[in-house]
Amino acid sequence: MNKTCVLIPHYNNPDGLYRSIASIAPTECVDICIVDDGSKDRISEEKTNEAFLAKGDIKLIYLTENGGIVTALNAGLRYILSHSKYKYIARLDCGDRNIGERFRIQEEFMASNPEIALCGTSIIYTALDGEQLFKTKPKTRHKEILKEIWLRNPFAHPSVIFKTTVIKKIGYYSKEFAHIEDYVFFFRLAKHFKTANLDIPLVRYEVDQNSITGKNRIKQLNNTAKFLIHQKQLPLRGIIGIGMLYIKSILPRSLLIQIKKLTENKNNTP
Repeated sequence: MNKTCVLIPHYNNPDGLYRSIASIAPTECVDICIVDDGSKDRISEEKTNEAFLAKGDIKLIYLTENGGIVTALNAGLRYILSHSKYKYIARLDCGDRNIGERFRIQEEFMASNPEIALCGTSIIYTALDGEQLFKTKPKTRHKEILKEIWLRNPFAHPSVIFKTTVIKKIGYYSKEFAHIEDYVFFFRLAKHFKTANLDIPLVRYEVDQNSITGKNRIKQLNNTAKFLIHQKQLPLRGIIGIGMLYIKSILPRSLLIQIKKLTENKNNTP
């Protein structure tokens, strides 16, 4: 019986979905839950089954209307939580690909560190043509993550795995601040539970300027600032974080990616 269910939201990107599923190593023991958010480009169940070579089951959930990423994620969470056999929920997004036995590595880390409720990983950013842009070097310890979270999102959403039990404490993904549902979720979780990142690249993340994230970048930055301002106690790091968000909002995304590329490559230099 598999302990982990991988939650994959889908919207009009079946080819990206098949690539992501195919990247799950055949030796992995996981189930997957795919939530189609009212797509016009329908998922082929035959191609989905062909792409999934791991040792597990597939659950396809079709939403009748496009409700947005939060609706899709929460529909997946409800399904997973209805099955008490799952200890962990992992994330993967259409187009992003696992590296090696990602889920086995994260499961073993969580089992060896039972105080950790959420674990992310380093990721490799790639262009749409597959060219590697840079590898992230995340903060790995919870104390570092608590400081980092006021400045930026310390976790790559498609890289995380977390305990199913945390949902009882912090609830589902929130619609209150659009386009930053992952950051708000992680912020709330890190206030109540210990977290970690593995400094091992276990996911390849596709940078697409025309993705939903890319198109809503300014709204995402503005809502992150609003979320931080709404916190009861805003430390100096939070004020600095809001300032950094303003700077990011006036710079083009292409320039920010180049800056990120330079800084991350420098951080990863031995």
